[in-house]
Amino acid sequence: MRKTLCLLLVPLLLFAFCASAPAENDGIPFRAMPGYTCFPLFADGGRFLMDCPMSWFAMDNSPALRVPAVSAFGQMQPVMHMMMIAQMDAFDQAAILADEAHPLNGFLHDGLSVLDGKSTEHSRILETFDLHGLKAVRVDMVGQDFEMIWVRDPMPGAENQNTCWFIMIAKDPDDAEYTDTIAEMVDSFTVFLPDSAPVAPESDFAYTSEDGGVCLTRYEGEDAYVRVPDTIGGLPVTALADRVFYETDVRGIELPDSVRAMGANTFGGCTQLAAVRLPASLTVLPAGTYESCFRLFEAGLNEGLERIESTAFWGNQYMVWLLLPETLREMEDGALQMCDRLAYIVVPGGNTSFKESDDGLALFTADGERMIFYSYLNEAETYTVPDGVRHIDSNCFRGTPLKQIVLPEGLESIGFGAFDSTGITELHIPASVTEIGFQRNVYIGDAAEPSTAEYLSVGGSIQTVYGAPGSAAEKYAAAQKLTFVPEE
Repeated sequence: MRKTLCLLLVPLLLFAFCASAPAENDGIPFRAMPGYTCFPLFADGGRFLMDCPMSWFAMDNSPALRVPAVSAFGQMQPVMHMMMIAQMDAFDQAAILADEAHPLNGFLHDGLSVLDGKSTEHSRILETFDLHGLKAVRVDMVGQDFEMIWVRDPMPGAENQNTCWFIMIAKDPDDAEYTDTIAEMVDSFTVFLPDSAPVAPESDFAYTSEDGGVCLTRYEGEDAYVRVPDTIGGLPVTALADRVFYETDVRGIELPDSVRAMGANTFGGCTQLAAVRLPASLTVLPAGTYESCFRLFEAGLNEGLERIESTAFWGNQYMVWLLLPETLREMEDGALQMCDRLAYIVVPGGNTSFKESDDGLALFTADGERMIFYSYLNEAETYTVPDGVRHIDSNCFRGTPLKQIVLPEGLESIGFGAFDSTGITELHIPASVTEIGFQRNVYIGDAAEPSTAEYLSVGGSIQTVYGAPGSAAEKYAAAQKLTFVPEE
């Protein structure tokens, strides 16, 4: 009877949340992008990630269950469909099992049984399958309108030490769209880097050897989670060439501390990549390192990193926050282009090269001369760029609610797409500005070397430009076929 009550309690908790849930997500807005119409479902402090359709919304149930948990709800009429995912590490499991009064005590007993291949009175095993390298068991919760998928990540060499996840889904055999959606969501389940992921064999890599070290040139394996070996052929792995993991299906990568340098586009086009652990010895994050890594949630920037090059994070639509290392000294313009869901950039106290605004929603160089980032979580429709700012980075204000911006005297340059996807229609440009819409480190035409482009667009909504006659503002307006209004 105790187990039955425990099993019933979880759905009741979830339905309580369903009844009070808002019709739309009222937290961080989720943004679509071409060919990728999902948002990330994850738990704070957890190590998992799952895709949810844009038409669903999510909420956090952690306080109710006392474990990292989130739920997502689909507005598919005539019923509201639901799923929930939660994580329980070895410590959580021990605490739950030791407390018979815990609402998940009997529930966890059943989960551990089915993971050991044994159905119970309340959980009947339907199938066992491999979920990107992790053992998964799908069960029918007898007498209830739910199915469960239990996932286990055992820690090598530690008996009974493992992390478990459970995915709870409502059943609806008459709704094929919902069934397909749930299947896709479960298939997207990603653990940042499983405890059980082994070190990849040397045969998974093409490489060259020189100066007593190995440079990897291509990953040729098929594993979803890759721990790169620290030695190959008896030599330390010291470098990665350009595009080593380019457009592979890896989901998590860990590099050994022996690696001192990486080439451009190391992980470019890895659309399933969720998390990376970079080596402590890395000092430069090259151009295009995470280009088009749409699912990247944890960039794993290491202490010791000194420079981030342009386009390093291009198109990272899942990256909500970014923690800068204390050692970081330089971030090139364009490093954060198309990072439309980036809400916070955190500057640790020991970093002397960058500073946050008082509300933590904007980033500047420490001298205040360069504005790098302005979060879309800022709700104001008008913003005055602080005095002393001389350069505004590419995409700096992209996707924000701004309708008006005031630029300071002394401003010298405005980066490419700085005001894209805003409501700004008029732009007053100081006479001190000499570069508008520029983009560094791009190839133009048949040029063999990167060039600086001038008079590219700073924002498609801008219709009228105000500025001094003969200034860069007038030239920009003419190049973009915009209305120019001369002013003193």
